[in-house]
Amino acid sequence: MNKFFSGIISKFKKKTNVKLSVLIILIFLAILIPLVVEYEVLIPGGKHGDWLNFWAQYLGTWIALTGSSLIAVLVATWEIRANRNTEIRMFQIKERFQQVFLLLDLIQDIMFQFEYPVFRKTKIKDMNPELWDLFVSQMEEKQTFFSEVGLKANRFKYKLPREISDDFFELFGEKSQMITIEKEIQKDFESLKKELNKVAKNQCASSELVMRINSQIVEINKKHKKIREILHGFGEGCQKYLDKLEKN
Repeated sequence: MNKFFSGIISKFKKKTNVKLSVLIILIFLAILIPLVVEYEVLIPGGKHGDWLNFWAQYLGTWIALTGSSLIAVLVATWEIRANRNTEIRMFQIKERFQQVFLLLDLIQDIMFQFEYPVFRKTKIKDMNPELWDLFVSQMEEKQTFFSEVGLKANRFKYKLPREISDDFFELFGEKSQMITIEKEIQKDFESLKKELNKVAKNQCASSELVMRINSQIVEINKKHKKIREILHGFGEGCQKYLDKLEKN
């Protein structure tokens, strides 16, 4: 591979050297020929200085026209590149703003998973055995959804405005508060299912076991509440950022 690139570079250098040599020869001839014509070639009716003056005027005019044309081309090229860079930057900014809206959609989908009425019961008196099956089914549904959240969130990496990206990594990072709490919830849920299995085997539950299960569900729901607050805070921050942009 190195030999291949070395060969290409060598050929490029050779071509560059040939072009440079030709340019130097042409410049040399452009200066030498008028001098030879002036001092060595006899022109009938002419005198020293006529041919050289003509060639100097011609060459000066050619240099002036070429120089002005070259400057015009360089300026036009610079403006085109500058406009193109501006268009690209504006497109990137617009694209990043669009990513914020898409991220807010994801946040709303996640929040929806924590908004089930049975997840809002944070007092033991509000829980009863009739709600256990519903709680379990909605917990399993949330587990399925949450297992894909990491992949969905990952597509927003490095695509968000700087004002949002830091909070994004803080929210979805492996050691973030939300992820840590959700892992605790899953651990608590596994413990809860073991207690529910005891009830299923015995086909009845003592008042003590009912109280213990209700307490476990309430503790899980308290953690659900914390996650709702975290998500709400992040979504509110994104919305304030967008509102600020609209005002500006």
